[in-house]
Amino acid sequence: MAGSTSTPLHSPPPAAADAAARVPNRRRLSRPAAFAALAVVFVLFMAASSAPSPLYVVYQQQWHFSATTLTTVFAVYVLGMIAALLVLGAISDHLGRRPVLLSAIALEAVSMVLFLTAGSVAVLLAARLIQGIATGVAMTTLGAALADLNPTHAPHRAGLITGTAPTFGLALGSLGCGLLVEYQPNPTRLVYLLLLAALAVAGVVLSALPETSLRRPGAARSLQPRLRIAPHLRADLLSLVPILIASWALGGLYLSLGPSVAAGLFGLSSHVIGGLVVTLLTGPAFIPPSHCAAGRSDAPSPSARVSSSPARPSP
Repeated sequence: MAGSTSTPLHSPPPAAADAAARVPNRRRLSRPAAFAALAVVFVLFMAASSAPSPLYVVYQQQWHFSATTLTTVFAVYVLGMIAALLVLGAISDHLGRRPVLLSAIALEAVSMVLFLTAGSVAVLLAARLIQGIATGVAMTTLGAALADLNPTHAPHRAGLITGTAPTFGLALGSLGCGLLVEYQPNPTRLVYLLLLAALAVAGVVLSALPETSLRRPGAARSLQPRLRIAPHLRADLLSLVPILIASWALGGLYLSLGPSVAAGLFGLSSHVIGGLVVTLLTGPAFIPPSHCAAGRSDAPSPSARVSSSPARPSP
């Protein structure tokens, strides 16, 4: 649907080729290193998006807001992400993968600073909205960049990473944050400081990313939302829509209210349990299927096959 499309990289004009030749090789990552870095950054963005979940209980206790307000805080993140996927999903095809990814990291860092300084629900709402936009831009651009750098000997690897990195990151972020909140001081600060430091490292690493999408005109036109599905995939995708809606609705419920329900309904005071609620939902999704465990690690899972298709649906 919406999102960056990985198109074959055309030969650059002579001037661009000469400019690229003058750039020292040491300033650019090799293709395997770049692919691995993109996978790690994908996990980082999704870990950051689920990190606030175990903290919602803490925010509720400090600021005394209702479950409705809590759900609104999560909803603005989703709205920001969907808007970014629809409007900015193809922007990296025109501006290049590297500058768009660096912009997404900068925007994500702004949201971390807002989380660090949050003293009210209004600031929390702003932080989640900005984080949703940054995550939406990053997800579609990371998926396209992974497809660009996909190794030829493992044609399904990019799809596999795109299909599993989000759930792995969600599981890691929620459980990691739960552990930090439970056992470390400054629960509403430390996790964001660590994420901010990780984003700084990611920015430095991705600044050496080899560019796989040359700048081309049409950036303004690409901002117009367009939903495109390859004709031969429409029937299959439409049959999956109810499942996709139900699964993401369930995920939203867990990410927003799961820790609070565990604390209020079952009387569980441990923040680790709050993080574990989200981890148990998302964690199993990145476990390879049996045939992958048997040795075919590059065989695509169902989600990877969809992700690596020419008209892959936005996550």
